[in-house]
Amino acid sequence: MEIGKETGLILEGGGMRGVFTSGVLDAFMKHERYFHYVVAVSAGACNGLSYMSRQPRRHASPT
Repeated sequence: MEIGKETGLILEGGGMRGVFTSGVLDAFMKHERYFHYVVAVSAGACNGLSYMSRQPRRHASPT
């Protein structure tokens, strides 16, 4: 799968949706799938920052 330069990623806000989104973004990073731009709000912005900075599992709490 190739992601074109005109393709972006939109991330929504919301606590529980943010938990799901973080897992999806981790999978994108695992498979080296990066979008050229990301638009996000609220919890999506937090997850988007981790994705754009290529920091998988940044959302996970330390154990």
